[in-house]
Amino acid sequence: IEAQPGIVPVVSGLPTFFIRGAPPANVGFFFDGIELPILYHSFFGPSVVHPSFIDRVDFYPGAAPASLGRFAGPVVAVSARPFSVEPHASASVRAIDAGAYAESGSTLQGCEAGSTRECPPTAVRAAMRYSYAGLMLSLINDAELRYWDYQVQARTALGPNDSLGVLAFGAYDLFRAPQASTKSGAAINFHRLDLRWDHRLGSNGRVRIALTGGHDRSAGASDDSSVLKDQSLRLRGELDRRYSRQVMLHAGLDARVDRFDLETSPRRLDYPDYSALFPTRTDSVAGGYLVLELEPVRGIAVTPSVRADVYSSGGVQAIGVDPRVAANFQVSRRLAFEHSLGLQHQRPNFAAQVP
Repeated sequence: IEAQPGIVPVVSGLPTFFIRGAPPANVGFFFDGIELPILYHSFFGPSVVHPSFIDRVDFYPGAAPASLGRFAGPVVAVSARPFSVEPHASASVRAIDAGAYAESGSTLQGCEAGSTRECPPTAVRAAMRYSYAGLMLSLINDAELRYWDYQVQARTALGPNDSLGVLAFGAYDLFRAPQASTKSGAAINFHRLDLRWDHRLGSNGRVRIALTGGHDRSAGASDDSSVLKDQSLRLRGELDRRYSRQVMLHAGLDARVDRFDLETSPRRLDYPDYSALFPTRTDSVAGGYLVLELEPVRGIAVTPSVRADVYSSGGVQAIGVDPRVAANFQVSRRLAFEHSLGLQHQRPNFAAQVP
């Protein structure tokens, strides 16, 4: 992502970008439809999601699809790789970290014997990574750098058209500058737990109902630093339906509640500033979207869409209606022109991009 045109990191090595002028807090990151606070660990830059979980990365520098809403700037969407049929495992050891990945093979359970209908697989996979980069830094100075991440996903069939799944992942980053220079630094971590039910509508579509819980924590690196926490819960429903080769429908509804808490000492000189920037409060947002993918002729695709959300915070409500349209002209196998235009809303937040 950092190598794309129009992208400027705030500091080289930090997962914080200006993208085509949009400040870091206006940029949205998603993994398998779940919002992420950061994409990769600081400085050495491995992603917070193990590579074996990743199928592709879609970058939307203009108007993103309406399903990826509530960010006023560009969006980076990471898609999860489908489960593999064969069980396998891998491990890696580098000078700064070590990681491992394991996946059980898919099995066809919950189907009638002799059925020719495709069945959702039952499978489990897990990955983790742990950094010992701090040991390398300790040979040079007393700066500290640590990070780790984990991912666990399971899916089981309930029948020929239904399945239940769970996806849990999280990450941790700590950087503390050398004591001789400054005590600056930060410790951030986040966790996500997503429970989902999928129903297949024959060969032409699917319905998903999912519930996602989140825990984000940001703090300074010193022992007396302030701590900011966000406990979130999100319920969403999604519908994908293909009516013909030329027409595809995407629709969804979702609602989210966030509880923000600040832990800091009133005796701190900067207590009034922290209290004003991060007041303890409960925010909520609910809305929906409608997207049509149209291909009137081969090589030309037009995607009109609209999203509407109702935001609420501290007794104040605001409504955001976001019409968007995108078009793709496939001139040749190697050349395409993409256009997008849209209006995008998001709730007020802090300028920095931290959990």
